[in-house]
Amino acid sequence: NFLLQVFKALDDFFNSANSVTGDIVLVKDHDTRPGVTPIAWRETRKKSLGTFRYQFRILTALELPILFACQLIRTGNPAPTTTAVTVLLYILWFVAPAMIAVHAAGVIASERSRQTLDVLLTLPLDGRDILKQKFAGVRRLIYVLCIPFLTIYLFQTWWSTDPRQTYLVLSLLQMLVYLNLAAWLSMWIGLKFKSHLRAITVSLLTLAATAALPIAVRSLVPISNGGLSWLLSAVSPIDAIVRLETWGRGMVGAPSPVNFSESTAAAQVGANLLLFAAMWGVCRALCFRRVDRQLGRVGTESPPPLEQEPVAAEAPGMATQGA
Repeated sequence: NFLLQVFKALDDFFNSANSVTGDIVLVKDHDTRPGVTPIAWRETRKKSLGTFRYQFRILTALELPILFACQLIRTGNPAPTTTAVTVLLYILWFVAPAMIAVHAAGVIASERSRQTLDVLLTLPLDGRDILKQKFAGVRRLIYVLCIPFLTIYLFQTWWSTDPRQTYLVLSLLQMLVYLNLAAWLSMWIGLKFKSHLRAITVSLLTLAATAALPIAVRSLVPISNGGLSWLLSAVSPIDAIVRLETWGRGMVGAPSPVNFSESTAAAQVGANLLLFAAMWGVCRALCFRRVDRQLGRVGTESPPPLEQEPVAAEAPGMATQGA
């Protein structure tokens, strides 16, 4: 909400400044029609985090420091390191899933809080179509947040002295899986809660627990138990991100107490991706499972026929009297 207030203040400032600059508008809001996807049109044209204008500002705030750090590395000393870009990547991994979780958790929960969900359910669309169109704004936010990740991964691959095609492929898969998992997990949580704030809080706590719980458990594991340490590192997204990034800089580092070879590190990252890709699929399936009932809508299946009680035979005189 604070970020949206800043954006609205910027809108007011630039609108007032247009009287001096001559009405310069970088991004014009086109008067489009909803067409056959009215909910998706509303999510991408009328919602603040779904509109291109606000998403472009978010992209600028995230992309400019990355481009500045990359330029400093290129024009630095004879043997510069990519530590600054790596730190920005870790910050980006903290910010991007949180933004996606906040937006996705409030897609349905905010409709319930504002008591507008019942009006939305009157549209002649089934629950799956409503959910897919509601996800359009979240999908566009994911696309925008992928640009800073792509900038860092491509720079790391280009700047590395050794060919790092495997690092680039695994990093792109990691970005795709983690961001979509955060979106669909938060969407599923938002379907369960009626309060907007509670849905956001539970989504952020769930993401934090998924990232921190394996590290907390691994800290209690003895150093000699390498097998269990390997397993806990394989299910930890933080370990996978750090391991892949140190690998991308030409080092085989392990945030766990036990160091493994390069092939073992790649196997860990691969196992982590398979696990979280399966979780992504499960969360998406849970969102579409009985979605009409989760939205509070009457099911589309036809109700069973009512049992009619046998009518007693009427006497001939009664039928005449009734007529």
